[in-house]
Amino acid sequence: MVRVNNVKRIVIEVPEGLRVPPSELEEKLRIELALRLYEKGIASLGQARRIAGLSKWDFLELLAK
Repeated sequence: MVRVNNVKRIVIEVPEGLRVPPSELEEKLRIELALRLYEKGIASLGQARRIAGLSKWDFLELLAK
């Protein structure tokens, strides 16, 4: 089986004065995006958890909160 990953990149500009490390901001945005896409039925569970960078079980735990 050959798996092709079509990935789109998004660039977001944030103010310099924002006191959140870029890596932490990226993680929070990925998780928030994944949650919203899943809740709206746009992304499947598998797609959403990959966007969030989480395991299936960690994503399910996050959904339960």
